[in-house]
Amino acid sequence: MHVVRWGVLGCAHIADSAVLPAIRASGNGRLQAVASRDQAKAADFAGKHGAETAHGSYEALLTDPQIDAVYIPLPNALHAEWAMRAAAAGKAVLVEKPFAGNADEVQRVFAACARHGVVAGEALSYRFHPLHHRVAELIRRGAIGRLELLRSTFTVSIPPTGFRWEAGGGVLADLGCYSAGISRWLTGAEPVAIVARARYEQGVEATMSGLLGFPGGAQAIFMVSQAAQFDCSYEAIGATGRLRVDRGGTAAWPGEAFRIHLWDAAGERDETIPACNTYIAMVEAFASALRGGPPYPVNAAESLANQRVVDALAADAAAHRFC
Repeated sequence: MHVVRWGVLGCAHIADSAVLPAIRASGNGRLQAVASRDQAKAADFAGKHGAETAHGSYEALLTDPQIDAVYIPLPNALHAEWAMRAAAAGKAVLVEKPFAGNADEVQRVFAACARHGVVAGEALSYRFHPLHHRVAELIRRGAIGRLELLRSTFTVSIPPTGFRWEAGGGVLADLGCYSAGISRWLTGAEPVAIVARARYEQGVEATMSGLLGFPGGAQAIFMVSQAAQFDCSYEAIGATGRLRVDRGGTAAWPGEAFRIHLWDAAGERDETIPACNTYIAMVEAFASALRGGPPYPVNAAESLANQRVVDALAADAAAHRFC
């Protein structure tokens, strides 16, 4: 199978630390080019990661005939613009989460990609970890009985500078998308009730808590913050048991095994899920979709459904602002 030749817009930390190494390690992709608005920076980045070409502008990369797919890790407010530009240039596009700023933008970008006949997807790497698939399997086969409550926490402490504290940033876009996505995935449904409260700083949500109510009565409670000490975990509580995933489980990053702690009718036990590089799995799944393989799973329908929940959370928090 012909490998997919990747181009990367920008030199973001997530590209540097995770996605570019994943492209290089993938079985069906090659890092062809990187771009920066600074030619010297692009050259340094290309040299570090073994890219064949360094472009001194994003436009130059999009017109490069050697590029099949573009990964976009730019600041959130730039995602939609450059995704549509990539589509217009005939490039498949994998956009770092959040895919766009709101549901209307998500629809416009995917519509543009459809018009130009290119594959598009959102870079939500946690969706590729077998941890969450196993948790979903346990819940759906009734291991903890009827699901009543999901609790998730994702908190980090980020200095109050940079794009996360500017327009288009905020903890809801950056981390709340995980909470919304995990809740929707594990319930297998879309929420029918949405409540959120937030503390704002510099015009964006610094800390938020939310409640999602699902058909049948299950509820999901989440807490996210970019101004608090680290926690990253979730728990599912059912009528006859419960399970919990700690130590980074909500994001399920590469490099370590994760433990599902389960309490059920048989007692208390642990199940270990081996380490998995979700970024490699993600870029391989996207490249496979380009070459006629299974559709990329974080597609227009999934991104739009999750963004609608995020939009509703943002609106409710803004309407009931208390600080």
